[in-house]
Amino acid sequence: AEEFSKELSNKLGLNIYPVKSLEEAVHNSDVVNFATAGDNSPIIREEWLKEGVLLTIPSAAVLPEELYYKSKLVVSSWKMVIETAREEDELSGSEKYRKSQDRPAMFVLKLVRSGKLKEDEVIELGDVLTGKKLGRTSDKEIIISMTSGVPVQDAAWAYEVYKEAKRKGIGQELTLWNEPYWF
Repeated sequence: AEEFSKELSNKLGLNIYPVKSLEEAVHNSDVVNFATAGDNSPIIREEWLKEGVLLTIPSAAVLPEELYYKSKLVVSSWKMVIETAREEDELSGSEKYRKSQDRPAMFVLKLVRSGKLKEDEVIELGDVLTGKKLGRTSDKEIIISMTSGVPVQDAAWAYEVYKEAKRKGIGQELTLWNEPYWF
């Protein structure tokens, strides 16, 4: 961790340093991003967070339920959250399939379905970007941004991987079909 921090500090010109705990990493941060995988989601306590923090969560993390009620909630696409839940329910036959507490957007959907939150309290990122809805309205406002599963991000990343493979002369070209198939 120390070597990695030194390397990034030199490369980016930033003061990057390892910490011994999640609390230490989150405490007093202006922006907190989670990039997690696996069965053990990070558990964040509200008292670790400073006023005005931006939480960007494209993965799993467990936040206190109360934090959702006092934060601005932003998703990439509310319809996509609903559709993802519907598909998962259909595939699993039960809502128990997903650990909604660990997946903030799914947890927000659960709160909306239970009546604890109103659907109009959830803002889509596109509405903020186009000015239809306000983003941050005060320096003290906590924002929870849950942007996962945006297909354009997958396509953009795939294109970057493709360009790098072409640059390195690696990989294998595949023929997926001789003629496109339309439904």
